[in-house]
Amino acid sequence: MIKPIIIHYPSGGFGNFINVLISMCFDAIDTPEKDFKFSADGNSHDFPKSTWCHYEDNIRLLRDDILLVDSGIERDYIEPIIEKFPNSPIIRMCIDEKSKSIVTQTCRYKAERSQFVIDGEWWEQREQYTLMYHYGKENNDYYINNFKPLDGCTNINISDLFVNFDKVLEQLSTVVGSYDKDKAYEIHNDFLESNNRYYKAEELVNIVQDALETKNHVELDNYSLHDQGYLLFWLERKYNIKEIPPYDYREWFKNTKEIETCLKLIR
Repeated sequence: MIKPIIIHYPSGGFGNFINVLISMCFDAIDTPEKDFKFSADGNSHDFPKSTWCHYEDNIRLLRDDILLVDSGIERDYIEPIIEKFPNSPIIRMCIDEKSKSIVTQTCRYKAERSQFVIDGEWWEQREQYTLMYHYGKENNDYYINNFKPLDGCTNINISDLFVNFDKVLEQLSTVVGSYDKDKAYEIHNDFLESNNRYYKAEELVNIVQDALETKNHVELDNYSLHDQGYLLFWLERKYNIKEIPPYDYREWFKNTKEIETCLKLIR
């Protein structure tokens, strides 16, 4: 195996988690002596690592087996990596369609360590999230549309970290080799426990889509204004609706039957 293994990822793109996973579970990598647990916001930034940030001149080398390349959210090209490490394998974390709501949040909360600042009544704040996702969909140069798969890389969809972990392990094994599956799932369970909040918006979409298609309606749990706004964005796109009137539907849906009724009234 040629070293270092490169992990290329967008800000908030879980490159640090892949570093932990490979380091602690794959046989070809020496596990650093480090007690580890995820932070309150779900990050694993304090695990031993070598880093190269934003393709600047200084590469911080603490290990020679794995190099994390955080090139920001907009520098999604890999030419500087190939120039400096022409023989190293590149594991690339990709922003697939189902992870856009995830990375939108993790980039803000974990990478930038900030919050969404949105003013107005609660229904106006929800509308702003909906409009934010419409803007991203309509503007190809918006940051969340970067980090697509590239030839020559092992391209891992970020959403698969939440819904198809077996696929992630299989992809990693093509680069790093054999691994301890029980240990990997132990770490993954901790990952989900501390990061599942970022998947709630996509989870809500899946619940609603299934109910609308099967007519098996369900009650809805409490979801954040962000998650509600993302669902409204998805409904408007899915059903070609110009707008679900924010004020008319300011009180949130109690169940998926109410969503179905709403769609019938405004389509």
